Amino acid sequence: MQLISSYLYPNKIDVFTNSIDVWKAERYRKVYQRNLKVYRGVDNRVDIQVKNLDQKPYDITGFSILINIVEKETQELLLQKECETKSLSQGRIYVNLSANDLISINPGHYQYSLIKETRSNVDSTDYTVSSREILYLDSQYGSAGTIQVYPNVYSEPKPSIIIKEFREDVDQNLNTPPIFISSIIDAKPQLSTEDTVHTFRFYMTDYNGEVVIQGSQSEGANPHLWEDIVTYDVTASDLQYATITGKYYWLRVKHTPGKVTSIAEFVVAQTILNEYTVSISNPGSGYQVGDTVTISGARLGGATPTHNLIVTVSAVSSGGQIQTITWAGNSYTGVKTFVVSGDDTPSGTVDKILYR
Repeated sequence: MQLISSYLYPNKIDVFTNSIDVWKAERYRKVYQRNLKVYRGVDNRVDIQVKNLDQKPYDITGFSILINIVEKETQELLLQKECETKSLSQGRIYVNLSANDLISINPGHYQYSLIKETRSNVDSTDYTVSSREILYLDSQYGSAGTIQVYPNVYSEPKPSIIIKEFREDVDQNLNTPPIFISSIIDAKPQLSTEDTVHTFRFYMTDYNGEVVIQGSQSEGANPHLWEDIVTYDVTASDLQYATITGKYYWLRVKHTPGKVTSIAEFVVAQTILNEYTVSISNPGSGYQVGDTVTISGARLGGATPTHNLIVTVSAVSSGGQIQTITWAGNSYTGVKTFVVSGDDTPSGTVDKILYR
């Protein structure tokens, strides 16, 4: 039979003070301090025994003990935490280096030290420090020990791949809205199975259109055969997360804006009846029936929003060119004519995608 033994040991270190009032006789010399080992992803309790060089417990009543973790090369202070009390009279304290404390410290070797402070309370929350002394980690008066931070015992999450590049597909039919294709994602088939889950996080701004996740089984570094895996019709950027399951060599995202790709322009005239007359100067492309275009009153000789003009698309061609419109709004009194486009382009954007 197979037998696996596991052990629960206290992670305990001895530290020393050379205070004159506790010096008796030096009967013990600790040559070196072992490396302190802690693990990310879990809580690590470290017990500390404060002694004098006579190996007697040192009464630390009235003192506060701090642990510092420092980057070796840069001496940057990564963590400072106050120790908890177990028995002050016996010099027994501990510190809990929690998973949250270590989350921003990468696996590796670091320095740690212990400081003894004498404090005077100013009020219930503030204090002043009247003295600060080092606690030695060995009898050679070494003040800095080595702490080894090991990786997460549950495995480390890998950072997401960021996709920001979308090129326009120049092979598409020019009479249709343009299609944009993301950079290629290595799906790492050597590490995946048919049950592997691929996650996409979408960041969009007012996007309306079609989003397609595509996969390829091509083994070369430049895949040319793609299949549509899943398609989403997106309205007002309602797509945030998408997941697919399977083993692929390569992945990419294709999106087709469902609204304006070429902005229309309108001929707008004021009337003495405080009304507008509107005709189409440039039909644009990528529009849909029901789309509205807002033109601010300030651009039409009046004030915003009092004299805003709202143009509604009532008919379009197959490529989304505007054919007929209706409009509403009260004009500024005058007889001027303007050629203007809308204040905004309602197609929206796909800003970036995170893949994991």
